[in-house]
Amino acid sequence: MMALDELCRAFGIDPEAAHRALAAKTDAAPWYAEALLGAGGWFSAIAIIVFVLAFCGLVLGIDEPGIGAAVAGLALFAFGGAWRRRQVEGLFVRHFAIAIAAAGAALVAAGIGVETESLWAAAAVAAAIAAAGTVAIRDPLLQFLLVALALVLAILGLELDAGRGAIDVIALAAPVGLWLYLHPPALNVRPAATLLLLALPLAATVLEPPALSWTTERGWFARAVLLLCFAALIVLRPRAGAAPVSATTIVAAVLAALVALLLPAGAAGALLLMMLAYTLGHRPFAAIGAALAVWFIWQFYYELDLDLLAKSILLAAVGAGCLALYALLARRGATA
Repeated sequence: MMALDELCRAFGIDPEAAHRALAAKTDAAPWYAEALLGAGGWFSAIAIIVFVLAFCGLVLGIDEPGIGAAVAGLALFAFGGAWRRRQVEGLFVRHFAIAIAAAGAALVAAGIGVETESLWAAAAVAAAIAAAGTVAIRDPLLQFLLVALALVLAILGLELDAGRGAIDVIALAAPVGLWLYLHPPALNVRPAATLLLLALPLAATVLEPPALSWTTERGWFARAVLLLCFAALIVLRPRAGAAPVSATTIVAAVLAALVALLLPAGAAGALLLMMLAYTLGHRPFAAIGAALAVWFIWQFYYELDLDLLAKSILLAAVGAGCLALYALLARRGATA
């Protein structure tokens, strides 16, 4: 049998490249098989958790979560987190461990919330677990689920305490998420930063009525925060790896500021996502921001308390401004 180095010399092959190719994994499953394995991990974990809950309810007589559920959830979170930290290969194992840990965190938050009869206590516990999981486990998907749980509980608490005025408090998440994207720390917190940027536009679909800025008393603080985010993004564009500020960028910023002052704060949050996508070349943010913008325009058009002519003129003016901006960008690209 011919040795590998001898074979490489005979056929003029780079020996190091041949060794790397042989060392690389060649048994990767196709995407649909990986999707089935991941789904199987989640279904298996959910089935185990449902069985445990049914056992507690039917056999032990535990009708609602409390301290017992919180302790059991903490054990599940520790088990799933420890299993995930082992870095065991296999998509099924990874998703199974993530589902167990995420369900455990939800049980802890629910148990503490029911025991104390406080939604804020549940949100605080969920935030603490999200911070611990982010630092200790360092799995992006699990970080996304844990932070999402904490944010949802916090937004529900704000809705109960502040009503529609909660949108002004939620807007404070946008500059934090923007800072984490432009100045990423050594620890990967991008899933958390993404959720912080999405918090305002997603919460606004429920908390904020689709009205023009001058027809509502709430949301002005949120708009001011977003305008500061727009200004900071323009100033920090060169540091983020984008081109220096140009006339096109200034026109885009002015247009975004006008729309942010005119439309609900959630729509301005969607514009911030699109501007960040343009700065960083982030296609997922561009798609999400465009989808949210379409949703807000649809909601704005069909629920706004204005006559049809006024709504049509307003949307046509915004569309003309966007077309003018596109023309400027296209001309700049053609002359570059």
